[in-house]
Amino acid sequence: MRNKTALIVLTSIVSLLCLYYLSFTFIGRGVEKDAEAFAMENGKVNPQKKQAYLDSVWTEPVSVLGIKPGFTYKQVKEQEVKLGLDLQGGMNVTMEVNAAEIMNVLANNSPNPAFRKSLAEASKDQAETRRNYVDAFYDAWKRNAGGQTLASIFSNRLSRGSIKFNSTDPEVLKYLNAEVDETISRSFEILRTRIDKFGVTQPNIQRLQGTNRILVELPGIDDPERVRKLLQGTAKLEFLEVFEPNEISASLQGLNDFLLKEEALQKDGGKTLTDLTTGVTPDSAILQNDATPIDTTASALGGDSAAKDTAKDALGGIADSAKSDTNSSKYSATLGKLLVAVSQTEFGVNVRDTSKVNRLFSRREVRSLFPPTFNTAYSVKPIIDTKGAEILTMYFVKRSRDGRAPLEGDVITDAKADYDQIQGQYEVSMRMSSEGATKWRRLTAANIKRRVAIVLDNKVYSAPTVQNEIPNGNSSITGNFNVEEAKDLATILKAGKMPVPTRIVEEAVVGPTLGAESISQGIISILIGFVTILLFMWAYYSNSGVVANIAVLLNVFLILGILVPVGAVLTLPGIAGIVLTIGMAVDANVLINERIKDELEEGQPMEQAVKNGYESASISIWDANLTTAIAGVALLFFGSGSVQGFATTLLIGIATSLFTSIYITRIITEWQIKRGMTPKFFTAATKTLFRKLNYDFVAKRKIAYVISSVIILGGIISLATNGLNYGVDFKGG
Repeated sequence: MRNKTALIVLTSIVSLLCLYYLSFTFIGRGVEKDAEAFAMENGKVNPQKKQAYLDSVWTEPVSVLGIKPGFTYKQVKEQEVKLGLDLQGGMNVTMEVNAAEIMNVLANNSPNPAFRKSLAEASKDQAETRRNYVDAFYDAWKRNAGGQTLASIFSNRLSRGSIKFNSTDPEVLKYLNAEVDETISRSFEILRTRIDKFGVTQPNIQRLQGTNRILVELPGIDDPERVRKLLQGTAKLEFLEVFEPNEISASLQGLNDFLLKEEALQKDGGKTLTDLTTGVTPDSAILQNDATPIDTTASALGGDSAAKDTAKDALGGIADSAKSDTNSSKYSATLGKLLVAVSQTEFGVNVRDTSKVNRLFSRREVRSLFPPTFNTAYSVKPIIDTKGAEILTMYFVKRSRDGRAPLEGDVITDAKADYDQIQGQYEVSMRMSSEGATKWRRLTAANIKRRVAIVLDNKVYSAPTVQNEIPNGNSSITGNFNVEEAKDLATILKAGKMPVPTRIVEEAVVGPTLGAESISQGIISILIGFVTILLFMWAYYSNSGVVANIAVLLNVFLILGILVPVGAVLTLPGIAGIVLTIGMAVDANVLINERIKDELEEGQPMEQAVKNGYESASISIWDANLTTAIAGVALLFFGSGSVQGFATTLLIGIATSLFTSIYITRIITEWQIKRGMTPKFFTAATKTLFRKLNYDFVAKRKIAYVISSVIILGGIISLATNGLNYGVDFKGG
């Protein structure tokens, strides 16, 4: 056998990698067991308490047998074997973006009877055929329009610059397809941002190509109503003024003094503080000097320099107070531990401490220290400091007393990513409606040399400094973007352009109890199959059966280990795929052993018999596995959901079973021969078993023809009269 050393090295490397990836699964399970023990109440696990525990350790280093390997629980969950909804429980939702509403908005709510009738017919057509909505609409339009052009409907203020009144139908169709596709993409981005904010472990969200639908899978969810509100709610885009440090320096100093008094009471044994700092390591929350801040806005500050210096001194002092073990009495230890200096004029907050900071600023005594319009918001993108902590920039923003923003996203009519040749950086240009342009002019005029934050769902995406009054509603946003960030921000800004609703068209909730039962049943089925196969191979083929068993065990180990790096999800049908590949692996070993037995019976020496046996059987094994792999590839690319889960493990299993059955068993067998061991391919009871059977099947072919014809005819009659019994995944329900 050639390249034996290379195969041994490859097997060792792959096995070690699989062991590495599978170790994360065991570590994660250990943390979850700790969470369940913490949440145990009256013999039952409190799910809210368990989730609170897991949230609290999300960014904390995990401990294994008292050793911390340097991975946070979040990193462990990202690297473990991903379980599907049928094994873990959770929620599966298919969202549909209302394409008819998109077309209606693009037509500026045209009352044209032919247009309204075409929309209704297109919606019915798409529901029945799942074809492209714009194509379905155009077919209906040609039937109903009586010679009218599409431009007569879609040439309006929204399409200015894209469609003219004399534009041809193909030009308008191109515009409509692009707008519908872009609107669905915007809905996808908004949903993804919300789901990330929701904090679900290993969510899966994907756009179903060729349709206006989005698939969302949320493992571990036990509050479906909350998910429905999250997914179907309207995204809120706002433009908010930002307090500069000099404007609230007195309030920050007041907060500092207030907390100093509480800390003094605590030291004297009086009333204790709300436990804001439990679990916070001061040093880990401080950025080092070489860390890059999100936004340095010293040039944007208004007010006099003395006020700036006061604010800067307070910021720096509070941050510095957390670095030392002996905190200066001038600065509060609480603020020093929670607030991070990300620049000379900006605070930041460790992601794990945001809830503590929110509790601090929501206290009645603290609220009274700040202006009534004072609110807080965090940047959407964290900074990673030199110790790996995720730091969010904290913005102090202004809202009216009723909580409204001076300008909201419904005024945006267009936004796109551009490249500024002069500045050499990407920017986002945006255009507003006439009403929005008027409000934007007033807002920018009142905030020259100050910042205005662009906020989506209370996350700050950018806080640019206004340089001049912007009179026409056309402006650009810069923020050291790369091309992807610029495109994403443009997508988010356009979310306010057309508030098209999305609705849940399919929904399935799988309880964790059912998932646990599925796991238990799956494991039991694998174990029963395993034990049966192992005993059979050992009893029938003696020690060569033991070698085959080693290959089968290695095969399963490799399948599970490879699932992690390829990002595959293990589902219940996936377990069925594993069981199937176990059978295929055993089948391959049976073919090899039987061929070697044939060679030995013909008088070949052991070494030559093994060589001939593997070479003869390999052709049949490759043929059988490749034909199955072709079917698996078709299932993977054209199937969805559980079908893809089955195809994934099947294809991985085919690759690993070929490797272990043909190569690993041969390496072990040849090693035995070289060490003077004699492989046995039968036992005393099986040496002559089935060797003298001789049944002439061909002579009985006419009987087989008759039986086959009767069965086929019966199947055709049954199909014609009764039809197929479709499941819920085919006909809904």
